[in-house]
Amino acid sequence: MAGVSAQLGAIGQFSVSRNGRAGGLALLWRHGVKVSIRSFSSGHIAAMIERVTQNCFRFTGFYGNPDLASRKHSWELLHRLADGYSGPWVVGGDFNEVLELNEYLGRRYKPASQMRDFGMTLEDCGLTSMKYKGYKYTWTNNRSGDDRVQLRLDKGVANTAFFLAFPGAIVHHVNSLVSNHLPIFIHFGGLESVRWARRFMFEEMWTEIDGCTETVAQAWGKDQGDVVTKIKACQ
Repeated sequence: MAGVSAQLGAIGQFSVSRNGRAGGLALLWRHGVKVSIRSFSSGHIAAMIERVTQNCFRFTGFYGNPDLASRKHSWELLHRLADGYSGPWVVGGDFNEVLELNEYLGRRYKPASQMRDFGMTLEDCGLTSMKYKGYKYTWTNNRSGDDRVQLRLDKGVANTAFFLAFPGAIVHHVNSLVSNHLPIFIHFGGLESVRWARRFMFEEMWTEIDGCTETVAQAWGKDQGDVVTKIKACQ
């Protein structure tokens, strides 16, 4: 963790050890941010975040229990965290569940009761799924053909007070080549003002989208331009 903190320029950190091969949470922060850890468990880290130039808000890093039989304990945890709190609150992480069928792509049926429990929990806690940009699904089982399953498990959810305090907040699904999850980036001022090094990376999953082959062939078949120009045209 110390190496990661140094690489990211973090001055503070708080972590929760993983349980076996699953889970594990860490919260890191840089200069200009005051962080007060309020509670934690194997499935969450709750903290109050203060910045001079922004409203104070509560952030909860969340990890839904991967065991379906124990997932109810994750929803009970969200209920406890929401109890009695009315200030700006945003929750981000891997919920290990989808809200709707359109967040699920694969041949295996997703029981409606699981999605209903998740949706009712968010409603009870006054939380709403945030808008996002990027590839729709954030997790894949890394299989191909009919065995492939893709889900939107990772998301940001927030209450009304948060949306009022940060009306431009949006979640960006970031490309990844090292994990079967896409990292999510919650930006408070709107995607247009985000500044990071945008390196174009081709995702294997795109080959299964209609029109992908034609798009690449059209961009790469241009007579003029070097390789860099062709990659930009493909992007």
